[in-house]
Amino acid sequence: MESYPSVPVSKSHSRPSAIALLGVGLYGLLTLLADSSSLQVSWPWVFIVQVGLMLPWVWLIRSLGMHPTWTGLGFGLDLGVGLGIAGWGLSHLASPAPQSSVWYGWAMLGSVGALYGLNQHLTLHRTPVKLLQWQGALSGAFILTSLGLWTWQTLLPEQARLQELRSLGLEIPFNFSVLELRNWAPIGHQNYGAGYLVLSLPLLVGLSITAKTLGQRLIWGLGVGLGLVALYTTSSRGGWLGLAMAGILGLSAVLSSRKVSIAMRGLMGLALGLVLGGTLLSNNRLRSLLSFSALGQSGGETAFRWITHVTGWKMGLDHPIFGAGPGSVPLLYQAYRPAWAGQEAEWVYQLHSTPAQIWAEFGAWGIALGLGLTGWLIYWGVRLWRSPQLVGRDRILAGSVLAGLAGYGGVCLTDYQLDIVAIVGVLIVYGGCLLALLRQTFPQPGAISPSPPIRRMLPWGLVGLLIAMGLWITPVLRAWQLSSLGFAALQAQDVAEFQAKLERSHQLAPWEPYYLHQLAWNLGHAGLQAPNPEDQQRLIQASQAYFQKSLQVSPHQEFAYSNLGWLQLLTGQPEAVQTFVQATQLLPGKRLAFNSLGLSLLQQGKSDLAVQAFSLELLRNPIWLTSPVWRSPQLQSLVPQVQALTRHRYQEILRQTQHPALIAYVHRCLGTLDWWQGNLDQARLHWQQGGNGLGLDLLKVIQNQPASSAAPILKAWQDPNRRTAWIEQALLGATQAPPLPSQVAAIANSMNQAQSLDQWIKQLAPVREYRRERTGFGVLSRHIDGPAPVDYVPIVENLAMTLFFADFLPSPQYDAQLDGLLQPEREALWRSIAPAEASP
Repeated sequence: MESYPSVPVSKSHSRPSAIALLGVGLYGLLTLLADSSSLQVSWPWVFIVQVGLMLPWVWLIRSLGMHPTWTGLGFGLDLGVGLGIAGWGLSHLASPAPQSSVWYGWAMLGSVGALYGLNQHLTLHRTPVKLLQWQGALSGAFILTSLGLWTWQTLLPEQARLQELRSLGLEIPFNFSVLELRNWAPIGHQNYGAGYLVLSLPLLVGLSITAKTLGQRLIWGLGVGLGLVALYTTSSRGGWLGLAMAGILGLSAVLSSRKVSIAMRGLMGLALGLVLGGTLLSNNRLRSLLSFSALGQSGGETAFRWITHVTGWKMGLDHPIFGAGPGSVPLLYQAYRPAWAGQEAEWVYQLHSTPAQIWAEFGAWGIALGLGLTGWLIYWGVRLWRSPQLVGRDRILAGSVLAGLAGYGGVCLTDYQLDIVAIVGVLIVYGGCLLALLRQTFPQPGAISPSPPIRRMLPWGLVGLLIAMGLWITPVLRAWQLSSLGFAALQAQDVAEFQAKLERSHQLAPWEPYYLHQLAWNLGHAGLQAPNPEDQQRLIQASQAYFQKSLQVSPHQEFAYSNLGWLQLLTGQPEAVQTFVQATQLLPGKRLAFNSLGLSLLQQGKSDLAVQAFSLELLRNPIWLTSPVWRSPQLQSLVPQVQALTRHRYQEILRQTQHPALIAYVHRCLGTLDWWQGNLDQARLHWQQGGNGLGLDLLKVIQNQPASSAAPILKAWQDPNRRTAWIEQALLGATQAPPLPSQVAAIANSMNQAQSLDQWIKQLAPVREYRRERTGFGVLSRHIDGPAPVDYVPIVENLAMTLFFADFLPSPQYDAQLDGLLQPEREALWRSIAPAEASP
């Protein structure tokens, strides 16, 4: 085999530099650090990550300064990199969020610097095998960390909880369909872990095959086995799709070899099929793949990805050439999200598909480069594998790298992970080693020896780039650090210091809406709790001002509109109507969005429009029909109109749809509306058509007819002597947690006061009032230092309905048909409000 041209290296220069070792150390740390994907957007980890992005460039500059020659990536990739950087620059110029484009684009440039630095190192030292062995060892450490953290922090606590429930009489199996129970460790999300494992497992297989001793082979083989276990515990569909693709590619390569007998080929194919099939059938979440009837028709994560794909497609259509710019998705997402998405995928920071993300943020330019890179990998991968000059260990490891990259291509279809340090690090290592193996097999013209002026200018040009980026990034990081201090002051209840620190953060990074959101919400929260009317007024006014500023920075955020609207509503401002209109236009399926709009219309004396808004709320959030808020003097007089309009719209839906599931859903809701109004015979007819067995049993108990229901809450009414025990059992089944004595007592006492079961449910059941937390607000905002906001809108629930009879009035997360039929009604209301608001 012809060796590729190399450069003599002195012995002192053959050792890794301190800069390289520091970079490797940071990469290893961020790979094994628990919840690193979230920590990298918190202080001080964000600073550490930014230092890590600088190090590859410093390493490359040092290498260029010490050696007179420079080796590009070769094989046409340098042109691709140049086009990619040009695309980022053009995307930045056209981006509606140019500062975010710089922030996220800098991370991309850091990856480019790492690839060139590694390429230069491998050109000088020719150690791709050693680097792959080191990467394999890191992957093994990742697998052990993953299983250890998941076992101790997730599996064992959940098993203890399930055992406690078993002791109370409730048998529940471990359920991988629950997101929080899947293996998140160590990166912070099951899909990230699965992506890393799909990249790593083929390499571990290759290292096991090429190991020189039996002990080494067993160690690498153990890594493969534990890695498969770790992948199973992630319960990631994309991960198993990727592994299947990697396995099929590897098997195809083996089957193409004449050295393998036909019997062995058959056994290997059978083994792969059994592993994949057995995994699919043994995991309840993966098994659900077999029941998917059509993309976009199933709920849950299938619908979630369908919505994000459609949103990304619409973003790209609006910015078709160069996209909206990196980092634009969380800022623009709600403006492009389809109305039929309901309550699913209300806000994201990435589109859960690499092609969709590239199309949305880089447009056709990015898609063309992505397809070009895929074609490049296929072309050179096939040539490399078929080359007779690639033999022995190099051939097997090259095949392992290619199989890992092919498998990861499957993961990319279902997720976007190019902002995760651990995964990008593996891709850079694989890219550098693949290029080194290509140069060994297909020698290139050799290293470039620039003329002395260029040799001096190139390092200084890169130094200038680092200085420029340092000057741009410094205020951003300073803002982050000040906000961290501000949140510490907030925990110490020093609101003034918190406000001062966050104000300064906003001044340093005025393009980030996060600081304004936190200022606005926390000051509003403090104002609503302030005992002094003067303090209350001052804080609420400041909160409204910050919310309005945030909407100037990022005008497509329902969170800001909804909470600003509530402050305006509480202070009697007519602007609340338009604020809630904008909130409902961004997220028309959001719970209590139209209810808030209705209250603001009612406050302005527009009761007819308010009735329409309240009806739209009940059609999308029907359990709100049973809320005690309807007994308030402000709303009580409107109840007959709201219920009549809701009934009319349900009947219109029945006339317009042929979808069996939607028809059954509407009958169930109509039956509950009839029951709530006291029309039991009509309720029975609807519930029979809607399939509400518990409702039919309830009617029998209400009418003192024989009923054989096993529902513990009905038995609690029928068996007063054992009422407390039945209530405990009902709560155990509803909450899947040991019942609280106070809650049992409250339910029992209210039931004892009732003359009938009907009266208890509708009038005397305990009331729960709370406010809904914006779960994941920090992660979605790409800042996790501050508290998660809690919406100002109060939620008042009938505890009997929400705990024991919630299926009477289900509110589907996703029902494209239902939301599609409701959207014309929403748009008609918005049109009616516009001229009403314009009139004196």
